[in-house]
Amino acid sequence: MTATVTVTQFAFEALGNAPGWLSWLSLAAFALVPVAFLAGLVRGRLRRGAMTGLMVELAELPPARRVRDALALALGDPTLRLVFWMPESERYVDLDGRPMELPEDDPDRAVTVLEYGGQRFAALDHDPFVYEDRELLEAVGAAARLAIENSRLQAQLRAQLAEVRASRARIVAAGDAERRRLERDLHDGAQQRLLGSRLALRLARSRVAADDAEVQELLREADAELMTGLEELRSLARGIHPAVLSDEGLAAALASLARRAVVPVELRAVPPDRLPASVEAAAYFVASEALANVAKHAHASAVTITVTRSDRTVALEVSDDGVGGADASRGSGLSGLRDRVEALDGHLEITSPAAVGTTLRAEFPCAEREPLTNA
Repeated sequence: MTATVTVTQFAFEALGNAPGWLSWLSLAAFALVPVAFLAGLVRGRLRRGAMTGLMVELAELPPARRVRDALALALGDPTLRLVFWMPESERYVDLDGRPMELPEDDPDRAVTVLEYGGQRFAALDHDPFVYEDRELLEAVGAAARLAIENSRLQAQLRAQLAEVRASRARIVAAGDAERRRLERDLHDGAQQRLLGSRLALRLARSRVAADDAEVQELLREADAELMTGLEELRSLARGIHPAVLSDEGLAAALASLARRAVVPVELRAVPPDRLPASVEAAAYFVASEALANVAKHAHASAVTITVTRSDRTVALEVSDDGVGGADASRGSGLSGLRDRVEALDGHLEITSPAAVGTTLRAEFPCAEREPLTNA
């Protein structure tokens, strides 16, 4: 303490002989010393507080969005973005697992790559002012490494799940496209050839003498067999992919399905709007499989089909008054329907209490609106 006072006295004695402006400047510098000291103390306390809050927040390995919020609070940058590095695909993804690019040569943004053991695992896209406290930035990155790595694995899982869903949707779309192709081939190829053969048989019958009963009978039998084969072919084509679904839409296709059903079917509230082709196909085949199950197992006397649409979803509901007791875990029919619905990010629910009947409800996301048909 004595030494400090001595130094201070010596400094003031030396300043006594200095010009006035230099004395004032020196006094101002001396006055700023405690201010700078206090600022350093406050800054250190704030840094310790930020680190303490960060450690408390990340102690339980919270979800990725809370990790980002905790980092933004600790660094004082609400615009901060946290992205994760995916070494398999060599790209960054956001909190939801979607690919994203980091800014380059942007004076208003800065990027800090987080590494551990020489391997990068994430990056921070932040305001450049954060670089002014590199010590805090590095400490925050190190403290949050485990939570960020956990969030990165979650994002990687979400990205893989999104890819699986997209792949499943592509498989369903490819299957529907192949169904349409087969239906066209049957309609334009085999069916037309059978119709041509029937015309040839009729022409042959007209040229055979009327008193040749044996030949006439053979030609009639051949014509009947040909008609049976033609009907079976048409039924097969409808089962593969009904032409009316592509030409006129879901409402017309369900009406055609109801007319052919074994059990009486009532259609309720089917919107006339065209829906996306994938949704129309999925809804049609769900209804078709549901009616097939009713005919085989329900012992029902009536079925109702209802299609409703909101701004973002389409719901198909098939209800019967049969014996109930349907179990989606038995057999592949209902499981296949669930796969088809979920491939479109939809949801399938079956309610089937015994002796009450069965209600099958399928919901599909559908934000797109198609124009009305002219049919």
